[in-house]
Amino acid sequence: DLERFQSLLRKVAKPTTNQEKWAKITTQFANSCRAKFTPIQAFSGALGAQEVLKAATGLYNPVHQFLLYDCDEVLDNAKSENDDSDEDQTVVDMSPGQTYILGQSLSKKLASSRLFLVGAGAIGCELLKNLAAMGAGTDAKRGCIILTDMDTIERSNLSRQLLFRDHDVGEFKSAAARTSMLRFLPNCRIEAHTSRVGNEEDGPFDDDFWSSGCDVVLNALDNVEARLFVDSQCVANGLGLIDAGTLGPKGNVQVVVPHASESYGSSADPPEPDIPVCTLKNFPYEISHTIQWARDLFDGYFHRRPRQANDHVEEIANSDNLSNFAQSLVHKLGADAAVDMAEELGEDLGVFPFVVGGVDKSDPEYVQAV
Repeated sequence: DLERFQSLLRKVAKPTTNQEKWAKITTQFANSCRAKFTPIQAFSGALGAQEVLKAATGLYNPVHQFLLYDCDEVLDNAKSENDDSDEDQTVVDMSPGQTYILGQSLSKKLASSRLFLVGAGAIGCELLKNLAAMGAGTDAKRGCIILTDMDTIERSNLSRQLLFRDHDVGEFKSAAARTSMLRFLPNCRIEAHTSRVGNEEDGPFDDDFWSSGCDVVLNALDNVEARLFVDSQCVANGLGLIDAGTLGPKGNVQVVVPHASESYGSSADPPEPDIPVCTLKNFPYEISHTIQWARDLFDGYFHRRPRQANDHVEEIANSDNLSNFAQSLVHKLGADAAVDMAEELGEDLGVFPFVVGGVDKSDPEYVQAV
């Protein structure tokens, strides 16, 4: 089949120079055409989904351009025709098609490595899905994906964190992500923790863990302090690090190779403009966090809620049937947000007689409120 394929290509392309390079490229393509490479699939799928959403909603302009993406350097590790006889079938079973690109040795190393994934948010879910699909943590003797996240799932997370569903709301992200992945890949070994990664001595991530408990670290964190701590541990223990982060439409990825590239802490990030919401709600550890929490609470009670009440008081007072008003809230905001607003309006406006009882438009309190 390979010889026939090369013959057909020669008739179509008719190469005249560098026959050796041409033969190498066509051979690599023929040997790897049955491959499935999860990172490329995820990248292509994300671009396609983005364009479908643009077409369905009509909110954004589609991309009108040609995109060329290649990473043919990974083919240097691809297996050759001669090693079909001693191919390890277990490696092929746990990551179908991947060995055609990465080769058998690298696929086995990925399966037997201990990978430490810090964070199970939007980036963490995507990383966990890709790692499991590539066969990471499937070696029963040593391979494992160690996942930690101290945050819990909120309903607003469901739109961008693909491993979570409605019934997971309120659960720890790490535990829910592990349960979700095991439904797709039962052979993957995943340890889920809810501990903070920091200087604590009594947690699971002590000096022994950093020195011998993991081989590579993947950061999916939302604050610089935790990133710097993880980076310092990787530098001290010679561990590889992949750091990723997003801010709105912007994203950043840095691969740190021990003794070969600069570390994350070697360059300074710009100061954080906002404090992450999950830090404020679950683990405020600086005075500035408590101040911001108090400011948010004050703004809610004395700015947002009074303005919300003023916006709706006339509509409620003039409504003959409050169920119509409630249905309009559900239509505009969705069921959960509508219930939250209704509870707040009940607390803020329920003391007025024109809300809890009949409407008396001659009442001075009503006139003043309207």
